Amino acid sequence: MRQLFLLSLIVTLLVSCNKKGTNENLFVNEVKSLNSCNKREIFLRDILERDQQVRSRVGEMKAKYGHNSEEKQLALELMNLIDEENRQKIALFLDEYGYPTSSCHTENTTDVPILVIHHSGSTDLMRSYFTVFYEAYLKGDIRESMMSLYLERIHIIENGFHFTMPSPYKSQDKIDTLISILEVRKS
Repeated sequence: MRQLFLLSLIVTLLVSCNKKGTNENLFVNEVKSLNSCNKREIFLRDILERDQQVRSRVGEMKAKYGHNSEEKQLALELMNLIDEENRQKIALFLDEYGYPTSSCHTENTTDVPILVIHHSGSTDLMRSYFTVFYEAYLKGDIRESMMSLYLERIHIIENGFHFTMPSPYKSQDKIDTLISILEVRKS
């Protein structure tokens, strides 16, 4: 069973690596074909499912085979490939349609773009989307908890520790404080 799993992960990784250039063209065509709210909803839901499934798989491999196991490492590599595909798709989606609105999408799917960029771990990338995300947040298309999570992730990566606010505080106060500390622009 273990060898079968390793073989399937290796094949998936090889196929993904070999298709990198081709995938971009497929992604462009896929995104351009999303000519209705329903199609965009399904597209975003599929990205969310892949994102969460691959993260669950990493946890399963860690629990079953151990933190330093080859299985977990392969699952992490697959997660990185899926994350990269998701980033490409979300970048194309945002360029084509802008941030998904709550009037056209469910709460789960309006979270997808900020979640995918959050998972990148690249503060340069995360910062480059701040204005888009902040505007969507102000319009009510991003929940306070997601905006806070996104800003906290930037803080953790750049500073090496969690941000804490003196209690009690409102979520908006935490968001405003993080924006100020991180010196991100609201333009």
